[in-house]
Amino acid sequence: MNILATDGVGFTDSALIQWIIHHTTHHQLINIDKLTYATNRQILEPLEVQSLYTFYQGKVKRA
Repeated sequence: MNILATDGVGFTDSALIQWIIHHTTHHQLINIDKLTYATNRQILEPLEVQSLYTFYQGKVKRA
């Protein structure tokens, strides 16, 4: 299963992403975040070496 997380570098969402990655072995998680002043990418940096986690910097908006 693929999971798409938006704004996943914030405090609450990063905790959920860490839980998903550490407790599952078959879910591919894609995280898209704009990285504003309220985010801390260092929280999720250890996950970036795992094949089940992918981070993209960007903003999801209406077309």
